[in-house]
Amino acid sequence: MSIDPTRSQELRARTASATPDVTPARKGEAADAHVRRDQVDISEEARQTLASRPKLNDPPLLEVRLAEIWDRLHGGFYEQDAIRQEIAGRIIESGDL
Repeated sequence: MSIDPTRSQELRARTASATPDVTPARKGEAADAHVRRDQVDISEEARQTLASRPKLNDPPLLEVRLAEIWDRLHGGFYEQDAIRQEIAGRIIESGDL
């Protein structure tokens, strides 16, 4: 297979003429009827709840969580058949395989 460089201009011209001119609507401009705009409103209560929760990356919490994971790994928690089945099921359900 070889590419004919002499026809590339023809292909570009044909592609450009077949492509519709699409420009996004700017704030204050009327959008086409088929354009859907999504909006999310977060309540003040939700913001306060989020702010009051400890963050996983906060050093004290991270250290505690890592210690729990370490203890489970070395304590044989993940060697239980029921736990292995649960983990395998979650991996399969996630679709990551």
